[in-house]
Amino acid sequence: MRHFNPRYAALAAALSLSVLTFGAGCAFEDGNPWGEADFELTASFSPEVDSGGRVVQANGYALELDEVTVFFDSISATMSGEGGDAGFDPAEPPEGYTLCHNGHCHADDGRLVDYEDVALELSGGGGGFRVTQAVDGPVTLADELTAATLGACSDDCYLEYGELAAVELAMSGIRLRGRVFDTREGDAARLPDEGVALSADLSVDVTYRASISGSVDKDSPIGVAIDADLTLDDAIFTGIDWATYLRESGDAFDFSDADALSEALSVTIYDDGRFTADVHRFDP
Repeated sequence: MRHFNPRYAALAAALSLSVLTFGAGCAFEDGNPWGEADFELTASFSPEVDSGGRVVQANGYALELDEVTVFFDSISATMSGEGGDAGFDPAEPPEGYTLCHNGHCHADDGRLVDYEDVALELSGGGGGFRVTQAVDGPVTLADELTAATLGACSDDCYLEYGELAAVELAMSGIRLRGRVFDTREGDAARLPDEGVALSADLSVDVTYRASISGSVDKDSPIGVAIDADLTLDDAIFTGIDWATYLRESGDAFDFSDADALSEALSVTIYDDGRFTADVHRFDP
């Protein structure tokens, strides 16, 4: 049987014997924590393609993609801090934001953040108790969901007594392999007819957040299964002008400003990625 995590020792000593001897369906039994997170993370890439299997952008580029691989740092669950206020006035952007309108706020780092996510940050969902599990290794994406391999989890994934608030997923990089073509012809063409090889390992700084709810208490099962999913599609390439990031190098091209491309992709990956999380409870 699992022993108490030391963080719960003082709390356990304060509880009466009747609390410690609840039935099997209750969270807080002798030798158990209040709750334990059990993460599952899946991701997919489902672009719209033409008859030739290419992703055609509105700005005239076409991508022939052989590989899209993403790199995650971690997935985490947060619990609301006491006394937090989930509301805010868009007319008065909170610290870290410059403008709030049309359902989102402009962050100082260039991201567009939905009102709901801003509210979560203000309520403590981004700064209360947090349990974090590492993601081991990259995830090569396909149309079907691909599961990420998870690593070490802080505090054995034990959760404190309180209310679940949010799930956060930190992405740190993306690898693209394939070829970029320009559908424009003649003097308007920006790339050679045969296209340009796309081989890029780019850093991105993206943190997705999805709200969750539920109580971690003596009346709930210990197990908190958190199933998270990230879906990316061709929208992450919207507006990317590939020619501006390339330079001719002999008979080939390479990236002249990978940092600028990384920054541009960080914005579109955040804005157009769909991150969701569901919670269900179980007795271990």
